[in-house]
Amino acid sequence: MKPVVNAGLPGEEPKPIKEPLCLKDGQKVDYVVGGLPETESAPHASGGGGAAPGHEAYSLSPEEKSKVEEEGRRIATRELEKMGYVVEQMPTDHPGFDLRGRRGDEELRVEVKAHKGRATVAEITQRQYKEYLGQQGYRWELWNVEYLAAENAHPVVINMYINIPDDALAARTFLIDLKKCRSSVNSL
Repeated sequence: MKPVVNAGLPGEEPKPIKEPLCLKDGQKVDYVVGGLPETESAPHASGGGGAAPGHEAYSLSPEEKSKVEEEGRRIATRELEKMGYVVEQMPTDHPGFDLRGRRGDEELRVEVKAHKGRATVAEITQRQYKEYLGQQGYRWELWNVEYLAAENAHPVVINMYINIPDDALAARTFLIDLKKCRSSVNSL
């Protein structure tokens, strides 16, 4: 099914009309752990987006991103409970991780990234990366939950990452809080 297109003004490129966000139900949907084979042909995306085949890609609004993340957290919670963990959901604005699983003396902290389609890139914050680097007395993992769009025929997939090698990081810029820096003009 082709998306409906807004013709716009004469001479302008037609623009796809944004369809409402429809996601698979994280409480009920079947999922697989470990992903699809690399040869599987599926749409690739980064962030919460990722268009299903035959649909135009578009940026998600903050509300839509939140809904995608919520469904991803539900599925990750189900998997942690299946693994025998007692799960604590962290507030959505928690800086280091989304879920804390406890099983006996073991603690697992999980940062969940969720996507409508397949994702080849995930963004983590500096605080999340520090949580990964500071693992002492707990384990930190990045769980990537993919194929959450309702129209996507692929099963939902959870890929779990325990190691983030330096060459996987693609930091191009650093944000600098100038209020915390000393100006050369003021230091004279």
